[in-house]
Amino acid sequence: MLYRILKFLIGIGIRLYYREIKIRNKEFLRHDGPLIIIANHPNTMMDAWIIAQSISQPIYFMAKGTFFNTPLKRWILNSLGMIPINRPIDNKTAGVNNNSEVR
Repeated sequence: MLYRILKFLIGIGIRLYYREIKIRNKEFLRHDGPLIIIANHPNTMMDAWIIAQSISQPIYFMAKGTFFNTPLKRWILNSLGMIPINRPIDNKTAGVNNNSEVR
Protein backbone atom coordinates (compact mmCIF):
# COMPACT_ATOMS: atom_id res chain seq x y z
CA MET A 1 0.00 0.00 0.00
CA LEU A 2 2.82 2.40 0.88
CA TYR A 3 4.46 1.51 -2.44
CA ARG A 4 1.35 2.44 -4.43
CA ILE A 5 0.79 5.71 -2.56
CA LEU A 6 4.39 6.85 -3.03
CA LYS A 7 4.40 5.70 -6.65
CA PHE A 8 1.38 7.92 -7.30
CA LEU A 9 2.83 10.97 -5.48
CA ILE A 10 6.30 10.62 -7.01
CA GLY A 11 4.69 10.15 -10.43
CA ILE A 12 3.00 13.53 -10.10
CA GLY A 13 6.33 15.12 -9.15
CA ILE A 14 8.17 13.51 -12.05
CA ARG A 15 5.55 14.67 -14.56
CA LEU A 16 5.71 18.22 -13.17
CA TYR A 17 9.51 18.39 -13.07
CA TYR A 18 10.52 16.71 -16.34
CA ARG A 19 9.19 17.94 -19.64
CA GLU A 20 9.96 14.71 -21.44
CA ILE A 21 11.20 11.25 -20.50
CA LYS A 22 12.38 8.95 -23.27
CA ILE A 23 12.66 5.21 -22.73
CA ARG A 24 14.65 3.33 -25.32
CA ASN A 25 13.74 -0.27 -26.14
CA LYS A 26 10.57 -0.18 -24.08
CA GLU A 27 9.47 -3.40 -25.77
CA PHE A 28 11.96 -5.22 -23.55
CA LEU A 29 10.04 -4.12 -20.46
CA ARG A 30 7.50 -6.91 -20.80
CA HIS A 31 4.80 -7.21 -18.19
CA ASP A 32 4.57 -10.99 -17.79
CA GLY A 33 6.98 -13.01 -15.67
CA PRO A 34 10.16 -12.03 -13.86
CA LEU A 35 12.41 -9.32 -15.22
CA ILE A 36 15.78 -7.98 -14.06
CA ILE A 37 16.46 -4.32 -14.75
CA ILE A 38 19.93 -2.94 -14.17
CA ALA A 39 20.35 0.81 -14.06
CA ASN A 40 23.68 2.58 -13.97
CA HIS A 41 22.58 5.53 -11.94
CA PRO A 42 24.30 8.90 -11.70
CA ASN A 43 21.55 9.89 -9.24
CA THR A 44 20.72 7.29 -6.61
CA MET A 45 16.96 7.81 -6.48
CA MET A 46 15.79 9.23 -9.81
CA ASP A 47 16.51 6.13 -11.86
CA ALA A 48 14.54 3.96 -9.45
CA TRP A 49 11.62 6.38 -9.43
CA ILE A 50 11.51 6.66 -13.22
CA ILE A 51 11.81 2.89 -13.68
CA ALA A 52 8.97 2.33 -11.20
CA GLN A 53 6.82 4.84 -13.09
CA SER A 54 7.54 3.13 -16.41
CA ILE A 55 6.39 -0.34 -15.38
CA SER A 56 2.93 -1.22 -14.11
CA GLN A 57 3.92 -4.24 -12.01
CA PRO A 58 5.53 -3.74 -8.58
CA ILE A 59 9.31 -3.68 -8.55
CA TYR A 60 11.73 -4.94 -5.91
CA PHE A 61 14.88 -2.88 -5.56
CA MET A 62 18.23 -3.91 -4.11
CA ALA A 63 19.54 -1.42 -1.56
CA LYS A 64 22.64 -1.38 0.57
CA GLY A 65 22.12 -2.92 3.98
CA THR A 66 23.27 0.17 5.87
CA PHE A 67 19.96 1.84 5.00
CA PHE A 68 18.18 -0.84 7.08
CA ASN A 69 19.92 -0.01 10.37
CA THR A 70 16.83 0.73 12.52
CA PRO A 71 13.55 -1.19 12.88
CA LEU A 72 11.52 1.76 11.52
CA LYS A 73 13.72 2.18 8.43
CA ARG A 74 13.68 -1.60 7.91
CA TRP A 75 9.87 -1.65 8.00
CA ILE A 76 9.50 1.31 5.62
CA LEU A 77 12.05 0.04 3.11
CA ASN A 78 10.67 -3.51 3.19
CA SER A 79 7.16 -2.18 2.53
CA LEU A 80 8.56 -0.28 -0.46
CA GLY A 81 9.88 -3.54 -1.93
CA MET A 82 13.54 -2.97 -1.16
CA ILE A 83 15.83 -5.94 -0.60
CA PRO A 84 18.78 -5.26 1.72
CA ILE A 85 22.23 -6.35 0.57
CA ASN A 86 25.38 -6.25 2.72
CA ARG A 87 28.21 -5.00 0.52
CA PRO A 88 31.84 -5.94 1.20
CA ILE A 89 32.86 -2.26 1.42
CA ASP A 90 30.25 -1.43 4.10
CA ASN A 91 29.99 -2.62 7.67
CA LYS A 92 27.61 -5.56 8.11
CA THR A 93 24.14 -4.46 9.16
CA ALA A 94 22.46 -6.52 11.86
CA GLY A 95 19.33 -8.24 10.57
CA VAL A 96 20.50 -8.23 6.94
CA ASN A 97 21.47 -11.61 5.54
CA ASN A 98 22.49 -11.92 1.90
CA ASN A 99 21.69 -15.64 1.99
CA SER A 100 18.07 -15.31 3.16
CA GLU A 101 15.10 -16.08 0.91
CA VAL A 102 13.30 -13.24 -0.87
CA ARG A 103 9.65 -12.89 0.16
